[in-house]
Amino acid sequence: MQKRFWATGAAALLGAALALGQPVLAQAGGNGARQGQHQGMGQLKKLADYLGLTSDQRAQIKTIMQNTAQQVRAVRSDTSLTPDQKTAKIKDIRKDSRKQIMAILKPEQRAKLKQLRQQQRATGGK
Repeated sequence: MQKRFWATGAAALLGAALALGQPVLAQAGGNGARQGQHQGMGQLKKLADYLGLTSDQRAQIKTIMQNTAQQVRAVRSDTSLTPDQKTAKIKDIRKDSRKQIMAILKPEQRAKLKQLRQQQRATGGK
């Protein structure tokens, strides 16, 4: 039961990370955000271990996520864009990030991730 819980949570975290292009963290400042970052990275590490990511894959994914987060921040702070334009640009950035990350995964890793996502959907994200 505990393994299923962390796997579902980790799948949700990686899914969110892939979808958002950045770690799932509290956006508020202060120690709460730092603590949330630490916990999120721990779950992401568990999922990386579960998928059997190599150190090279981990480094590549980390770089992609950092670049994506930087791009998203830039779009969000761009006052020349309308909210709809920001939403569209961020969606495109995240879509590109997901493609890059999925291209790094081996077929068996993608299959494991797909299985975890299906389990999450079946349980309603719980």
